[in-house]
Amino acid sequence: MDDRFFVYIGYELARLNDHLPEEKISLKSLIERDVPKVRTKTGEHYFESKDIEFLENFVPREFWRKIFLPLVFLRKKEVYRFEGNIYECFLVKKILNKEKYTFDAVLETEKELTLYTPQIIELKKKLKSLLVIGFSM
Repeated sequence: MDDRFFVYIGYELARLNDHLPEEKISLKSLIERDVPKVRTKTGEHYFESKDIEFLENFVPREFWRKIFLPLVFLRKKEVYRFEGNIYECFLVKKILNKEKYTFDAVLETEKELTLYTPQIIELKKKLKSLLVIGFSM
């Protein structure tokens, strides 16, 4: 294929991902802010206080500085890839499988997860404003 095609696809993909954050912020900092938000490429992403309160109660205090938000998932066909630190990956696993994991097991967690649409829907119900979905090839 022509190189111009791939340049064009790359440009369009970048436009599709304009809503992704330029920075991530710790849960602790979000809890302390009056207006919880982060910069995106085209503006700002605001977090809902009820979502922050959910995590404030769900995550032990000693992990607040280690979890950075929003959680960014990249979609490729029907698969969503998540790369975060071990604490963020553990948080996702814990929310999806409550009874299976305790925060004592955080160091055994991988730094990368592959999720499917039903799992993303479940996460979106619980963490509506705390996760963002981007697109990849």
